[in-house]
Amino acid sequence: MNTNSLSSLVQEYEAQYANPIQEGEYVALQVPSQGLHLKILHRGFDYQAAKSFCQTHNFGTKHKPYSLRVILGGKLHHVDCKGTATKQSKEQVWKISLEHYQMHHCGSFHEFLGDYIVGIEVCNCSYPVFWIHERQSGENKGAITFSSPYTCLVEDNGRPIDYCPNCHAPLFE
Repeated sequence: MNTNSLSSLVQEYEAQYANPIQEGEYVALQVPSQGLHLKILHRGFDYQAAKSFCQTHNFGTKHKPYSLRVILGGKLHHVDCKGTATKQSKEQVWKISLEHYQMHHCGSFHEFLGDYIVGIEVCNCSYPVFWIHERQSGENKGAITFSSPYTCLVEDNGRPIDYCPNCHAPLFE
């Protein structure tokens, strides 16, 4: 990766976390999440405005892809009909470590490092998981022989895992 590409990747990374959601702020987000980051479509401290945004955008669609959350104790929570936080949401704003973010973005979706393919895949609950897939050499060259999932968040990275730390779904079937 050249210096300009690396510089723009670091700028993109920093922009993702430049304006964090504040305590008590309501967010309308697209669920289920797709990609490495939640798609937040509306932010604000006015519950009625956020609720109205979701209702307006969900009107006429049977899938209801926009959902309302509020930040409490640094975590996203579902809200009741009065705008009060209820249970913690499985979807969260996860901060991926810069090192793992760069490895994920080297080249296309996966980066080939010798006999390994690496990349970040997102669990159904929005939790990012860093995978290392070992490639077989010889006559079956390119076939995946072994996969290892690891945590890749700023506050918890490099730890081998078998289950999603957020929703406890098994990562191997």
